[in-house]
Amino acid sequence: MSTGADHELIFEIFVNVNNVSELNTKPDVQCILVLDLQGGKDYFITVTAELVPTSFGLPLSLLVTLKNPLATLSRKELYEKCKRYVETDSVPASSNHFTTPKEIYVMFDYLKKHFTEDELFARPGSHGDIQCIREQIDVYGVDAKFDDVSVHSVTEALFMFLNALYFPIIPAQLTKECMGVYNNFMQSCKVIEKLPLDHLHLFLYLTSFLRRVLDNRNRNGTDINSLAAVFVDSIFRPKNRESVERDMCTQFIKQFLNNDPAKYFKKIPLPSFE
Repeated sequence: MSTGADHELIFEIFVNVNNVSELNTKPDVQCILVLDLQGGKDYFITVTAELVPTSFGLPLSLLVTLKNPLATLSRKELYEKCKRYVETDSVPASSNHFTTPKEIYVMFDYLKKHFTEDELFARPGSHGDIQCIREQIDVYGVDAKFDDVSVHSVTEALFMFLNALYFPIIPAQLTKECMGVYNNFMQSCKVIEKLPLDHLHLFLYLTSFLRRVLDNRNRNGTDINSLAAVFVDSIFRPKNRESVERDMCTQFIKQFLNNDPAKYFKKIPLPSFE
């Protein structure tokens, strides 16, 4: 720039499922601009942005402890909570918490009324709808309303929410064990029993929901292979799109879509989704 000139700069920060977790664990977003004046010295300008708090990208262990909508927390409060739960990824034994995040509950509650929707989990949603869904969840919590959005936007928002969790439903340290028992249902139940309780609850809740979706497969067009394939990234997050690891993780999920683990997990109440 020439000395004495002015110039308007417009910044756009793209937040997605791949970076929202990291941004949630930072007090703010900063970058440094270098202003190079012709015939003058350089100036270093710090630009700071503040992320609007969102439940997308939070640790599961934190989500189950939040009774009120996320919008009731200040940015500083959320940052402090995030930092603590990211370090431990466990729910304090004495805490009075939900078994499943309320954000998941409200999306499931909406989707169970649309089990017969054609091409369920197969069509993309609208960006505007998804933004509305996120705002409803963050501002109103269990009172969120999805009256004017597409059911396909809610399914995509569900994918985004699960894919953005700070830790996957089945953490990386258990992936190899799951792959080793992908064709043995009882052994698979023993492996997932090792999950942190909040992760176990969500896995059982999610697979129970998907079995109910499959009960309506003749009307919604779903099948066990496609559902297991589209949810493998939400549950395991395999690194490669085409890999033996991904295939084995998909087969592992299919066991829980074919079989009800209720007999094995008798002490954990599973929803009926009626």
